[in-house]
Amino acid sequence: MDIAVPPRSLTQAKRLQLLAHDVAMALRQDLQTAPDADARTRVARALRDAVSAWDVARDACRVLRNRGLPKAVDGSKKSRERTLATQMFSETMPD
Repeated sequence: MDIAVPPRSLTQAKRLQLLAHDVAMALRQDLQTAPDADARTRVARALRDAVSAWDVARDACRVLRNRGLPKAVDGSKKSRERTLATQMFSETMPD
């Protein structure tokens, strides 16, 4: 299912991502020069918020490009065996 995305949506998401990156880099410098613990705490919280905004914008870019969000992958042998067993069980059950 292809959804038509207005061309500006992806551009806006990308610009927001770049803005969040620039803000985070500026706050990184402020964090190193903060005079006291309270100032460092405020800068650290602002840095956290900038990184969070960058992450949201990155996810928006992925969705707008029809790539979807990354899925959690568990590559352990036990989970693969469990999945295989579940598939075999569901195939043998009558409808």
